[in-house]
Amino acid sequence: MTAAWAATGGGDAPLVLAGVKATPAFRTNVILAETSGSAARVALRLFDWTGKETASVTADVPPLGSVQFPLAEKLGIASFEAASFEAASLWVEPVAGTGRVTAIGTVIDNDSASFSVVTGVPSAPRPAETVVIPSIVHARGNGSYFTTDLSIANVTLSPVTLRLVYAYAGTDALGAAVSGETAKEVTIAARGSLPIGYGNDVIRRLFLFSPESNTSGTLRITGATSSIVARAVVSTPVNLLDATKGTKSAEFAGYSASSPEAVSGTSGYVLYPGLDKNDRERVNLILTEVAGGNATVKVRLLSAVEGGLLGEKTFSLSAYQKVQVNDLWNGPDGFSLGTFPQDRVMVTLEGAGSGSGRVVGALTPVENASNSPRILPLAPPAPPVPFR
Repeated sequence: MTAAWAATGGGDAPLVLAGVKATPAFRTNVILAETSGSAARVALRLFDWTGKETASVTADVPPLGSVQFPLAEKLGIASFEAASFEAASLWVEPVAGTGRVTAIGTVIDNDSASFSVVTGVPSAPRPAETVVIPSIVHARGNGSYFTTDLSIANVTLSPVTLRLVYAYAGTDALGAAVSGETAKEVTIAARGSLPIGYGNDVIRRLFLFSPESNTSGTLRITGATSSIVARAVVSTPVNLLDATKGTKSAEFAGYSASSPEAVSGTSGYVLYPGLDKNDRERVNLILTEVAGGNATVKVRLLSAVEGGLLGEKTFSLSAYQKVQVNDLWNGPDGFSLGTFPQDRVMVTLEGAGSGSGRVVGALTPVENASNSPRILPLAPPAPPVPFR
C-alpha cells in the first residue's frame, strides 16, 4: 500500500497524512511541492480520530516550487496546550490550478528535535490486501525502552472494521520466553483514525501486554484495508532517567503483496544504495514476508566505492514471518566483515529462486551513544514514476 511521493491534482483523490499531531511534546511541519510546472492551490483539512473536521485552510504552491509551514500555525491553532490534536489525519485536496502537489510531514519531538516522516498517500481505492507493518516492538534494551505508536486513518465516508494480528516473540513480565499471535478487532469512524488509547504504545494498550514484557514481531491488518492508510513509529527515550530530553523516533510504512518494495522468491530487486560501516552505530536487518506465502530470498552486500561483493546470504521465510539479523556486519547471523570501516556499502535484496511469498527489507541503524534509531527501507532502483 506504500505510495511514496505520490502527487495529487485536478480530478485526483486527496492525499492523506496519517498520524499528524501537535501537543506540548510534539509539533508537525508540512512540506508541499509542485511537480509538473504549473501553479496549484490545495485545501488542508484536519480530521480528528472521530472523523470530525476540526480545521481547514488553503495553501498556494508555485510551479516547481515548495512551501513549508508548522501545521498548527497554518491551521490557526495557536496554543498547543489549549487546542492540541493527536491521532489526527491531514487531507490535502486540489481545489484550483493545473499543477500537481506532493505532501510530506515531519512529526518533531519538541525536546530532542528527533522526527518521524509522514508521507501523503492517495485516498483512492486500492486492492483489499493484507497490510503488514514489518516490525513493532515493546522492549527494554541497553539504555533504551522501545515502544511503538500505530496510526491508521480511514480514508472513506463510511466506518470500517479491521482485524489486527500481532505475531510476537520475546519474554513476559517474569522473563519467561513467549511467542504466538494475538488479535483485536477495531472499528474506525468515517474519515477517523485509530484512537490514541489504542495506538499509543499499541502492544501494551491495544494488545494488553504487560509494561514489563519484552516482545517484538509483525502486525497484520485485514478487513477493509482498501479504505485505510497505516504507519507505525518506533521510539525510545533519549535518556531513561530524564524525560525532559524527549525521544528518538523512526517510522515503518504499511506494506502489502502489491507494494513495489516487496520481492518474490523468483523476481524483484530492491536495495539501499550506501550505508557506512563504522563503530559509531550498530545496524540490524529486518526481512518480513507480506503476502502470506513462502519465499526464499538473497541478501548481498556490495562495495559502492571499490566495487565487488562483500558477502551474500540466503533466507527462507514462511507466511508473514519476520527475520531479524542483529549486527548485520559481524553478528552471529551477520556477514563477518570484521572491524575495518567501509564507506557506502550497498545492501540488495532479490529472489533466490523459489516461493510465492513476497518479502520487504529494511535496515535499522542505531547510534551506540544515543540509541537513536533510523529505519531505511530497501526500495526499487528505478527512478520514481514521473508525476502526471
